Amino acid sequence: MVHPQPDPPAPAAADAPKPPSPKPAANHQQPVDHVDFQSRLSSPPYRLTDPRWDHIVIALKSGIEVAADKVPIQLATFLQGVKNIWLFGDGVMRVGDYEMVDVVTGTYDAAVKRLEKQGRLEAARAWSPMKVKYEEEQKKKKQQKKKEQKNGGKLVKRDVSPTQESPLSVRLEKRAKTDIEVKPDQESMGWKNDAHKNIPAIRELVNRYPGAEWYVMIDDDTYVFMENLNRVLHPLNPDEPHYLGAPNTFRDCDGVTEMGDGPLFNHGGSGIVLSRGAAREMLKIVDECIVRYHDCFAGDVRLGLCLRDAGILANYKYPGRRWFNPVTPHWTTHPYYDDPCKRVVTFHHLSKATMQKLYDIERYVHNRTISIAARHARDKLDLVNPTTTPHLFFSNGTQPNVFSHLSLPPHLPSPFSAPIHLEDMWYHFVDTDAQLPDIEHGIARAGEQYLVYTGTKDAKHCRWLCSREERCVAWHFIPNGRCEVKDSVTRPIRTRGHASGLIKGRFRCKARTY
Repeated sequence: MVHPQPDPPAPAAADAPKPPSPKPAANHQQPVDHVDFQSRLSSPPYRLTDPRWDHIVIALKSGIEVAADKVPIQLATFLQGVKNIWLFGDGVMRVGDYEMVDVVTGTYDAAVKRLEKQGRLEAARAWSPMKVKYEEEQKKKKQQKKKEQKNGGKLVKRDVSPTQESPLSVRLEKRAKTDIEVKPDQESMGWKNDAHKNIPAIRELVNRYPGAEWYVMIDDDTYVFMENLNRVLHPLNPDEPHYLGAPNTFRDCDGVTEMGDGPLFNHGGSGIVLSRGAAREMLKIVDECIVRYHDCFAGDVRLGLCLRDAGILANYKYPGRRWFNPVTPHWTTHPYYDDPCKRVVTFHHLSKATMQKLYDIERYVHNRTISIAARHARDKLDLVNPTTTPHLFFSNGTQPNVFSHLSLPPHLPSPFSAPIHLEDMWYHFVDTDAQLPDIEHGIARAGEQYLVYTGTKDAKHCRWLCSREERCVAWHFIPNGRCEVKDSVTRPIRTRGHASGLIKGRFRCKARTY
């Protein structure tokens, strides 16, 4: 039965006295907080975010022992403009307005019970059929490669930079913590539980954000340039299976004993990007992966193996190498191999001070772009449009109007827009670093040379040879008189008798993109 609604009361006259507030009953104590406190905390309060990034979910992985210390700087910097942020780890706690979801406790036992009920437990504990297929394909490729080498003569070996850790950490003990790599505490429970987080987190992500197009998993010491991430993802179809990041090799999991024999996996600290299509394919075998790879030492390796079982492999095809970086941008750790105009996406192993510095660089670039836009407007040049810079627009060719009250230049879609280039990292971490020596004694920067001089007297002579070459940004002196001049920078390796150095002001982008 539908009850008729009462007519609204007539509006009171302007000078009519207001009715007195009802008094509580004599023996009734008014509650101090009569609102459900937990419901108020269920979601963060309204924040001004960039609507161009609403199709992306940032899944922030941390540990219950360290989250309160590490996560706030990420929330205060690059995550300010992100609407969809999900915090997960090995326990339940709050960091500001965000509640950490425990994806570790009971996950393995629950997966075993579900598989037992479905009669699939024994199959999950056996080798994956995709592993057998992959190994057969790799075996054929190796045989074909040996055949080509035998028929084609000598195998050419390219001189590449070593991958050891930076040797300069001892010399940087007194420098500010801004630029030093921060390594996790491997004795903490968060680190020991880390391997169990990635795979179950994907299921939770899809369940909580079923309409998202991209799921981005990062660590609590990772920084993401969201503008660049959005630019990388824009040309891709999220319903296709995409698995992006920093490809790497492993051993001691899945029966792999030699580096390179197993499939590539994307390094977790550098950031792992899964499309909606890839996540949905993986969901079909999540329980099998939780059980099958429970003893594997690393969560990102487990995730890569699970995606392999779903028929999705990591590769170097798109966007290419070194867009997602496993180190800091400092000259003691980061190899500046690439085009200065590259729009890098992430850096890893960052201190809180370095994250703040990267955020300050983003603000600097944002303000510089406003100046460039004003100059282009004065000269009546079309800096951007939906054809040349589609990532700055919605699919219908319009830009967000949420920020119209901020009086931004026409081509800047939001106050969070900051088109970072690799040159910006070089300028702020190399050119402006007063502690960078002219000569790094006892340091080798091998590989990537475009010219070699012989008969060089000493390190000073080699540096002079590099400085007179406009193309040269780094050099490496070898005690036998060999001087290698380079147009890119490789990682430093401590080597007795060698010397290296960088030339400031040389790493410049000639064609910035927006």
